[in-house]
This record gives sequence, structure tokens and C-alpha cells, in this order.
Amino acid sequence: MECSILLHKRIGALLGALALTVALAGCAQEDPKTSDSPSPSASDAMTPSPSPSAPEETSSQPGGEDTPDATAPVETGDPSEQPTESSQPVSGLLPSDYDFDNAAPEGPEVEDSWFADAVFIGDSRTDGLRLYSGISSGDFLSYKGLTVFKVAEQACIVTDHGTVTVLEALADKQYAKVYLMLGINELGYPSVDTFYNAYSELIDSVREIQPNAVVYIQTIPAVNQDVGREHDMASYITNSRIVEFNQALSRLAAEKEAVLVNVAECLVDENGQLPADLTSDGVHMKRAGYETWYAYLRTHTGTT
Repeated sequence: MECSILLHKRIGALLGALALTVALAGCAQEDPKTSDSPSPSASDAMTPSPSPSAPEETSSQPGGEDTPDATAPVETGDPSEQPTESSQPVSGLLPSDYDFDNAAPEGPEVEDSWFADAVFIGDSRTDGLRLYSGISSGDFLSYKGLTVFKVAEQACIVTDHGTVTVLEALADKQYAKVYLMLGINELGYPSVDTFYNAYSELIDSVREIQPNAVVYIQTIPAVNQDVGREHDMASYITNSRIVEFNQALSRLAAEKEAVLVNVAECLVDENGQLPADLTSDGVHMKRAGYETWYAYLRTHTGTT
């Protein structure tokens, strides 16, 4: 009897061990539904996706007063250098935040022909100036998404001898005035110094190519963050950030002895934003905004 009881105990133990082994093997198998799906990396979670803030570029003329410019989405800068989301409230800025003591003062209004020997370098906003402001003189080397980091590298200007960079196109003709408007696409870079240094190098390059030209640095107009949020504008495109960049441009103009044209002061409301009635997406302007910009240029030439 004792032998029989002992035999049953041993058989029971063997069966229990076998069941445990089978259970452990089952736990180690991958779920066939998820085994082919990679897990998101830390960089995927931290890097915001570019958010288009305007429709694709079109070369057609506007059909009405509310037609936005022909521009492209605002770029977000180098994805490896994205800042964290801004906690700056929409309000909190004033028009005075766009004032700069070293900016060109208001003077007599010049004729359109005054810009005949000028060239305008910039991004999609500058292209909007070309299309909708009413300016008929001067040349434009503008391209959607252009930044200070791309002017010497990105082939984007179509010429008779092919598509070339902005600086290559700038060398095709001599000018008396070079207007620069860059910065909105660079807001995704966390370091203002990076922007400052690249802009400084751009001015040096412009002067090397155009030694007899006056360099005009235009401040960056505000955005309308309320309207922009309705159009998926990236959260770090803020007016507080634009003010920081404009302060850098003011310092740069003083250092490089360039003319600071404070365009931003004519395109800002009492809340420190781009007026809502001048924009359809928060960033790019309607025709009236570009007309306001051009009117400002005609009375702020930096000449006496």
C-alpha cells in the first residue's frame, strides 16, 4: 500500500511539472498581432510633426481681397533641434514689443520706381509681397520655406541657366539695395544664436556679391496665434519667439551697419498679434496685409 501511494505522488509531481513547463512556453511566444509593429522611439515622441499652415503654392493671381498669398507651409526647422512647446500665452505682448530704437525712421514716400534697383530675398511671405502688394519694380529671389540656412545650398531659383541657389542668382546682376526678410521658418530652432550667426554670414555673403548695395534687414511680422491654432500652426510658432528673433535682428543691424526696416510695427494689433482681418491662416497675409507692408517700405527707406 505504501509503495502504491508513493508511486501516485511521483506521477502527480511529474504531471504538475510538465503542465508548468507548457504554461511557461506559452507565455514566451509573441503576439502575432503586434510582433511586426515597431515600438515608437523616444525621438518619435519628442519631435513634433511639421504642421502645414497654408495651402500649396500657386502662381495664379488672387481672385479677391480675401485671397491668401501663394505661399507654402511654414517649415519647422531642423527636427533634431526642436524646442519644447511654448507655454507663452497668446496675450501678454504689446505693440511696443515690436519697437526698435535703431530702426529707420519714417520719411517722405518714394515712388514705386525707387525699388527698380532693389532685390528682395525671402520666403513665402516675400513671395506674397511680390504678388499682392502692388509693387511693380525690383527683383525677387523668394521661395517657400526658405531659411538663412538654405540660401547658399538649396537650388530653388529658376534662371535662364538652370535652377540655382539664391546666392548664385544674386550674382547675376548688380543691385543698389538688397532687402532681406527671413526668420519665420527658423522659429523651430531653439538657439537664437544659431539664427543670428547664420544671418550674419548671409549678410557677409551678400556684401561680397553686391559690394555697392545697401543691405536692408526687415523685422519679422507677428503671427495671429488664435487663427493659427485653428489651422494647425505648430505650437512653437509664437509671437514671443518672433520678438526674440527681432531683437537679434536689431542687434545684427547695428553690428553689420545695415538698415533695420521695422516692418513688424505696421502689422501688429493692440494684443501684439498680426491683425486677424489681415490673415487667413495666422501666418500668411491677405492682400491688405501686403499692401500695408509695401506702403511701409515706401516711407522707411533709410535715406534723408
